[in-house]
Amino acid sequence: MKYFKQKLMGVLMVSLFAANATAQLDEFPRTPSGKPDFSGIWQAMTKAHYDVEPHAAAYGPHPDKMGALSAIPGSQGIVEGGS
Repeated sequence: MKYFKQKLMGVLMVSLFAANATAQLDEFPRTPSGKPDFSGIWQAMTKAHYDVEPHAAAYGPHPDKMGALSAIPGSQGIVEGGS
């Protein structure tokens, strides 16, 4: 009986995850011309999603409490032309 309950829970969890995965297969919204509408929130694919301009290293907001953990490292930046 113990193994039956474990197997039943496993089957239920797999079916719930499968239902969730199929729900995400909807089509993209379309523009009036029929092309996919990609407007919306975009995620940065690099670590440079803020502080993209060159800057020197700086202390964090609470250096006395957090020390180097909250420090802001210097960066060469990724913006071409400087701004």
